[in-house]
Amino acid sequence: MADKFKVSWEAHDGYCGGSSPHAFNIHADALEDDMDDNALRTLFCAEVQADFEQKVSWSSKDEDKFVEWAKAQITGRCG
Repeated sequence: MADKFKVSWEAHDGYCGGSSPHAFNIHADALEDDMDDNALRTLFCAEVQADFEQKVSWSSKDEDKFVEWAKAQITGRCG
C-alpha cells in the first residue's frame, strides 16, 4: 500500500480554458487513527486549500488609484 495519495485539482476562475491542473501528495503521516469520513474530508479540503495558497497569487496595478478614489468618496461624504 502506498504511503501517499496523489491529489489533482484545478483553479476555476470563470475564464474559458483558463484553469490549469495542479497536483500534490497527502502523506499517510497526516492521518490520525480516529479520523472519520468528515475529518478526512476536512483534511483533504484543507490540504487542497494550502496547496492553492502556495501556488496561486494575484497582482493589481490599481491600488494607488483606488486609495485616491476612496479618499475622495470619503471626503465628499464629510464635506
